[in-house]
Amino acid sequence: MINSKKKEKIIKCDKCGKEFNDFTLYNKHNPICILKYRNENFSQSVTIINFLNNFHKPNISFKKWINNIECKREDLDFILKKENNMTEGIIQIFIKNINLQSEDFIKSFIENKNIIYIFSKKNNWTILKFKNFEEYINILIKKIYLELDSKQEEDKLIYDSIEYSEIRMANSLKVKGGLDPYEEGLKKIFNEIYNIFKIKFKNSFKIKF
Repeated sequence: MINSKKKEKIIKCDKCGKEFNDFTLYNKHNPICILKYRNENFSQSVTIINFLNNFHKPNISFKKWINNIECKREDLDFILKKENNMTEGIIQIFIKNINLQSEDFIKSFIENKNIIYIFSKKNNWTILKFKNFEEYINILIKKIYLELDSKQEEDKLIYDSIEYSEIRMANSLKVKGGLDPYEEGLKKIFNEIYNIFKIKFKNSFKIKF
């Protein structure tokens, strides 16, 4: 005898992993779980910031470090390679310059996914908000533009007018086209930075949340 009863669809909570086969039960659970998740995440953030402010004071802020970065010709050449773009170029500039800096003014932790902590110009640690992150990335983009302008002035002396125009247009489209698509590029850079620095806070500092 064929069982005509339909197989019940399993609904899984993306916060805690609990499974439901009834939408009514899931809808009751979901807002409570979201609130609990946000509160736990906020509590961890407060604990980490308090710890960093009490025990770790770099001599330079993240913004000052960004402002001090020099975009060099090798950085521009990396972006202009066929297989690369502005997103990869900015990640490369960030990684190269952070390795040259001994001060530890940026941190991220496994416990708080995709949250980055920076030492601010107000002499304290804070969570890096995405809108502020965009401002910092735009500082680097402007430095890349200046290096492109310098290269184009040099190219004028090397190529004839037709060849120069073609090269100038191709380079300008690649660099001044920016992060394409813009939001996706920013998120990729942000996530890459988080992954570079993430460590396990509990194990590193032996603190309970």
